[in-house]
Formats: sequence, structure tokens, C-alpha cells
Amino acid sequence: MAAMQPFVIRRALPSDAPSISQLLHEIGYLKYVNEETVQQTEARVRDGIAALSASTEHILLVATDERSEIVLGYGSVHFYANMLIGNEGYISELYFRTSATNQGIGGKLLATLEDEARSRHVRRLRLANWRIRESYKRGFYAKHGWTENPDAAEFVRLFY
Repeated sequence: MAAMQPFVIRRALPSDAPSISQLLHEIGYLKYVNEETVQQTEARVRDGIAALSASTEHILLVATDERSEIVLGYGSVHFYANMLIGNEGYISELYFRTSATNQGIGGKLLATLEDEARSRHVRRLRLANWRIRESYKRGFYAKHGWTENPDAAEFVRLFY
């Protein structure tokens, strides 16, 4: 593990939009982000932070460098009721700068999201992780107690 840089985990603020948009362009995972300018992404992120912050069914957290306030990573959980399971959550985003991996920041942010879920009496958290991602190859989620569902297939239907 690399030397850990000091970091803080807190709720995202609109002022984090420039740093988050730079992070998203840096990692290059999302096709629609790659096709827009950093300024366009920044506007999208700022609007997203405002929308998620206004809702009690979501939480958006950032891990920032303690000194510079640069966003090293962020995570978002959407909470909802499931008729059979009860309260459930879906981690829709958990992204980190390449320079912030292997320092314990991801594990701490994931644990903080899990703690928030427990405080809301969530019975199950879910997420999707692409097998081509470095986090999957490193077994990031398995190392933190998550299990891959071998019986499930993820289906998507795009409306854009």
C-alpha cells in the first residue's frame, strides 16, 4: 500500500463540481463524459450535487485531500423501499483518481456509505462493477466483504 495521504470524508458540495468533473475526465470510464468538455461535465455535476443534496433518498459523499480539498474520490447511494426485502440501497457511483488508489481511501469511503445504509436500516446494498475495471481485477469489493452474485445478469435499457 502506498503512503496514505491525509483525507476527509464529507457530503459533497456544489463547490466540489470542478474537482469531480476533472476526476471523471481523468479516469475516462464514462463515454458520455469523454464526449463533453470539462466545463459541460462540471455543469452536469453541479446540477447533480444540487439534486441529490435536496433528496433524503440519496447521499453523495466525497473523499477530499485534507490540505487542498481536491476530491480524491466520491460515492453515491440511492435508497429505496423494496416490497419483499424492505429498505435497500444501490451504490451507483464510486470513483477515484488513479493517484488515490491503494491508500485505504476507497475502503474508508465504502465503509462510510455502508454505515449510512445501516443507520437507515437498509437490509441490502447493491452495486455493479465492470470486470474490466482495475477495482474488479484487484478484488476491491471482495476484500471489503462484498460477494459477487453468480446467478445474476445485469440488464440495462437506455433512454438517451
